[in-house]
Amino acid sequence: MRAHAWDFVQRARRLVSDAAPQRFPLGLDGPSVLASAVLIAYFIADYRKEGIDSPPLTFRGLCEYGFSLLSINLLLYAQRTLLRTTKLRVTALLSSSAVVVLLLGYRYFRMVPLDYQTVRTNITNGMGPGNLSVLYDSFGGVTFLIALLVLLAQAALEWRYRIWPWQHEPVSSRPGGWGTLALWAGLVITPIDTQDPVVYLARTTLENLRDGPVVVIAPGDYPYVRREPVRAALDKRPPAVFLVMMESFNARYVGATNAQGQPVMPVFQSLIPKGAYFDWFYGNSIQTSKGHASMLLSIVPSTRGKILVDYGTNCFHSIAEILREQGYGTLFYQAYANTGYEHGDAFYSRNGFERVLSAADSHGAAAADEAWGWGLRDEVFYRELFLEMDRTHERDANRSMFVAVAPVSNHAPFDKVPPHLRQMYPDPQDRHEHYANSIHLSDSALTVFFDELAKRPYLQDSLVILTGDHSFPTGEHGYTSNVSSFYEEFFRVPLLVLWPGHVAPARSGIPHSQLDIAPTLLDLLQIGGIQDHFLGHSLLAEASASTRPQFSDDRVTKPEPLTDPFDTGAEPIYLVQPYSGRYRAIVMAPYKLVFHERTERRWLFNVRRDPDETHDLAAEPAYASVLDAISQHLQQFGLNEQLLLQNQVWPCSK
Repeated sequence: MRAHAWDFVQRARRLVSDAAPQRFPLGLDGPSVLASAVLIAYFIADYRKEGIDSPPLTFRGLCEYGFSLLSINLLLYAQRTLLRTTKLRVTALLSSSAVVVLLLGYRYFRMVPLDYQTVRTNITNGMGPGNLSVLYDSFGGVTFLIALLVLLAQAALEWRYRIWPWQHEPVSSRPGGWGTLALWAGLVITPIDTQDPVVYLARTTLENLRDGPVVVIAPGDYPYVRREPVRAALDKRPPAVFLVMMESFNARYVGATNAQGQPVMPVFQSLIPKGAYFDWFYGNSIQTSKGHASMLLSIVPSTRGKILVDYGTNCFHSIAEILREQGYGTLFYQAYANTGYEHGDAFYSRNGFERVLSAADSHGAAAADEAWGWGLRDEVFYRELFLEMDRTHERDANRSMFVAVAPVSNHAPFDKVPPHLRQMYPDPQDRHEHYANSIHLSDSALTVFFDELAKRPYLQDSLVILTGDHSFPTGEHGYTSNVSSFYEEFFRVPLLVLWPGHVAPARSGIPHSQLDIAPTLLDLLQIGGIQDHFLGHSLLAEASASTRPQFSDDRVTKPEPLTDPFDTGAEPIYLVQPYSGRYRAIVMAPYKLVFHERTERRWLFNVRRDPDETHDLAAEPAYASVLDAISQHLQQFGLNEQLLLQNQVWPCSK
């Protein structure tokens, strides 16, 4: 009986295999069946997972699923028909199987499909150990296991049953293969929604290739250039200005506790009463190089690239260059060993820093507990920083210093902390707990920073600014990757200004961003009468305004009619999420407008009353005027991008 059943299966297989090229143009063969099965399995997994935007099981949703199955089978059939040798077919089959599984796994774990910009960024950044760790985390270890199992399944089925059509297709079928490929390409350029990750990646690639000028700017026009007001010179300069750009600093962890009630960031919290704290503060984008550019240049990040990488040879007038012109020494000091990462060494040197150094160069080989992930742990890094400050002081004791400080140990995926150093969660179960362990160590290292600072009499009365290079989501809306969405946890970082005797302790609940740091430094150091291209504004006035509302005081626990007054004259804050179809956001207190470039959808939130962004106001008639007023500022993104493309942020002649 069993032998008869297998004989029936084999005859059915031969019948289908023989008939498929002529009677079934979609290819009823092994690759198609397996690819469809994998796709359907991921459709089910995506549908069951909260946070993934899967289509509902309506007629339209089922059509979308069917379209996805159609598109992937068309591509497989074209591949089978057009490739002429067995070696090419085997290579294409195995590689396409692995790629499809990886793309599906990326969507499942990141809750958004992989797009062109993400691929481009990872290729540009190279394949160093840190990047490989992030790449592995993005796809999820189980995805690589599934890809391996799919490849092994193909090999086993071919060896046992010979189900794959390795033989050449008839020459007469090749025109049909080209036609199938053309039909697949037509599906790529249509606006039909799809769950096929290959089509999505192809669409985003075409969209980026079609990117062109958004606005026209006359040659010689530099709309950002402005003159600072004349300011009286300081009686005495600070011996050093430290801009500490802490890695992946999610503002929600300031004041957070673990399950036992222990504060995650006790050191940072203890510093807040000593300085001016801005708890409604934004990183203007979602990556280190974009955050550094926002702070040093005070311009909106690029929506289509990275200023360090894509516009690194443009002319700018950075805060480092201005301070250098004023007689300050300038140093960019980082923990990551590769100073050339994303062309950072060339960019920082070109834009005002006399020296660009990595602590790894002087520290030597790190001990087991001194480094993990992307580099030296923060307390080791800070000790190296102050040793470098000592060497600088020996060379030139009379010059004030501007030092941009870039620690790195709190870098995604945050799971490299050795077990004996996991003080918040000894057995972390998710991204939040891994992050809490990691940021707690970075917080503890601030004690080392300030202890080393206090040991050196020549550095007394230094100005210290603590902030984040960018934030990072840890599951607040289900997202654990910074390339996925637009919510507050993707952008909110703290800002604390410490300069006892010069900056009075205060707290501000007015929204600001990294663009305001450079203008604030000019104000603090009383540098005026110069020209720059800074779009931000000084924070000093708000730091001393005791009547400003605290952000945390205005939160509500449920949506309600949100009738806060809207000041159309408020300075907009520009936020850039360059991935997942590009999100552009504008904050004008208390509202936040989000525009999704790929779908042209808009959201509007009152982030003072609704900080978790659960109540979209965009479709409510009462907020039409607010939506329109804020939307007018979206053109700034296009203007900014065109100025970068035309190298017209700052005149090179200056």
